[in-house]
Amino acid sequence: RVGGGGSSISKTGWSLLYVDSEETIVNNVATNAFDGDVNTFWHTKWFGDPDPPPPHEIQIDLGDVYDIDGFRYLPRQDGNPNGRIIQFEFYVSLNGTNWNSAVAIGSFEDDPLEKQIAFPVASAQFVRLVALSEVNGNPWTSMSELDVMGEAFSGNFAPDSIIDSPGTNISINVGDSIVFSGTGNDSDNNLPLSFLWSFGDGSGIPNSNIEDPGTIQYDTPGTYTVTLKVTDALGRSDSTPAKLIIKVMDGINDTILPQTDWALLFVDSEELVGADGAAVNAFDGSSGTFWHTEWLYSDPPHPHEIQIDMGGAFEIDAFRYLPVQSGVNGRVLEYEFYISHDGKNWDGLVSSGFFPNDFSEKYNIFEPKFGQFIRFRALEEVNGNPWTSMAEINIEGNCETPYVRLIQPNDFYIQPSSTLNVSASVCLNKDIYPNWAVKFSLDGGIQSGGMETIVSDAPFEVSFNNVSQSEHMVEVFILNDLGEEVSGPLTYDSAYTVGIGDYYVAIGDSITAGHGDDIFSDDISLDYRNKEGGYTPILNDLLTQFSGYPHTVEMEGIPGYTSLDGLQRVLSVLSKHPNAQYYLLMYGTNDAISLLPVPSGLGLNNGDSGYDGSFKDNIKQMINLINSDGKEVFLAKVPFTLEPDTNIIIQEYNQVIDELISGDNPPDFYSYFETNQNELNDSFHPNGNGYQSMADMWLNALP
Repeated sequence: RVGGGGSSISKTGWSLLYVDSEETIVNNVATNAFDGDVNTFWHTKWFGDPDPPPPHEIQIDLGDVYDIDGFRYLPRQDGNPNGRIIQFEFYVSLNGTNWNSAVAIGSFEDDPLEKQIAFPVASAQFVRLVALSEVNGNPWTSMSELDVMGEAFSGNFAPDSIIDSPGTNISINVGDSIVFSGTGNDSDNNLPLSFLWSFGDGSGIPNSNIEDPGTIQYDTPGTYTVTLKVTDALGRSDSTPAKLIIKVMDGINDTILPQTDWALLFVDSEELVGADGAAVNAFDGSSGTFWHTEWLYSDPPHPHEIQIDMGGAFEIDAFRYLPVQSGVNGRVLEYEFYISHDGKNWDGLVSSGFFPNDFSEKYNIFEPKFGQFIRFRALEEVNGNPWTSMAEINIEGNCETPYVRLIQPNDFYIQPSSTLNVSASVCLNKDIYPNWAVKFSLDGGIQSGGMETIVSDAPFEVSFNNVSQSEHMVEVFILNDLGEEVSGPLTYDSAYTVGIGDYYVAIGDSITAGHGDDIFSDDISLDYRNKEGGYTPILNDLLTQFSGYPHTVEMEGIPGYTSLDGLQRVLSVLSKHPNAQYYLLMYGTNDAISLLPVPSGLGLNNGDSGYDGSFKDNIKQMINLINSDGKEVFLAKVPFTLEPDTNIIIQEYNQVIDELISGDNPPDFYSYFETNQNELNDSFHPNGNGYQSMADMWLNALP
């Protein structure tokens, strides 16, 4: 059966086998992830310190053996994105001990919708979901519900495929031979077993149906995936065939890619004071310099990571990690390695594992993958210290097959400027394909009334000017030497719903995040740009309908945040939304209900210097930072609550808002909810009707 065809397995007999972390103080326990209630959720520890970092995992006993072919992940549904999983691995097991390789690896879309992942049928009683990263890079994991797809066990277990020789991925030279041998095991003893070896597409080596094929010679350079699939006498095959990677070198051309055009994209930590531990040292070509995470004034914990833009696309098949040659501090034990076409979507792991604890260069081969951006994550240091260090990272690969992917824009992109800058990640070897080029097309190109530009050499970037305020389509093609579009999955890419319009960011606490929204039909804007619930997708639709051109209202609310938290976070939000023009700013509820409320700051003059930690100064500083970045800020009155003591402080805060707006007319959520208490879900948060009213009031307050 093709994966994904099964129905949801009943959770009646499920039980928790293991969880690495759960928040028990506020009942965010792991069993919430399979209690059938979408309003409860599992959350890793967050109350108090420390917050354990990812990866996080949950293991579940299904109570019986099933033929499993997929799973569904439902993020928490309370309007809070904290803990929402991005990168994941999913495993199955018959005994809850031996998990073998993951049956699914990938990345979830960043929205609150349920996600379904399919994979080849596997018989198992235990499942394991591993969360590698969170939507905003926080250390948490959360999940409302996990559903497993499958059917009753057929009674026939799949056989196991094992490649005995060679025992690991290997690099050889052209003309060298490898001795292959394998084993098939079948617990049902449905014999005889049949074997199918594949020695790699493009290798020119025919398949073999012999258990131990023996000596195989490789005469063609390349990187090949060798697989062994075993099938029992009843026709059931191993759902996860054994595989390994063979890299065949021609003995002449070095496949280590030059670092000449490399640039640092991101690093989470680097020591720049106590020593020269700059991240760029990891790719400067010198084994005597190194990247080292901070150690003088702070020791940020794992995981640590470095992201690099290689300046062009390559088909990558290996990386080399050289530890620092002058000491052991920061030497990586456990790692993950990713490749991306745009530096944003990392599309799952390409390699992970453990390095030996020595000074030698570590060499890791994997299935070839195209990309321009690499990401190395260190999960653990050899001595358990919080540091990471690296003398050099080198990448192996080639640029032989024409390839193109858009870096910018992507689907649902939006910007206010009428000049649309478009860039692509391209592999186009002119020695192999002289006079080939890349064509960028807007709205179908010239023949369809749009625009197009042909670029022959790097950088593969263009600008389309005077683009109208509306939705557009961007396409990119590889052209051959006759100027014809080259067909194929690697030679074309597109981005739909690319908007020229207005860009808003809503920043605040759980009310901005939509906590308490009980109307789900309006949680996604009609253009699919805003998917968080609350008032932001509704306001997007209202603004677009009112103006007749595209909008986005990006949600940046985090439950529990005070104005001080917002001030500490605002620079990262500005960096995250470079195209934004307007900020909708609303804090105060958590300031008022905290055990030690932030003083209101009444009586301070706008010209006062210094910082006194008051609500007023926090809001003023946020406004100043946002304005200094060229953005406009709109404030709102802090909403009414059902707590009289809290309302006393909130009314003082709203006087501060009046002082700061200089005659503007902000949405008065205090007065509105005071007279419309039926639109509150609880003491503090609006319900679905309340969020619809907030969107209407924001629309009326905006110019």
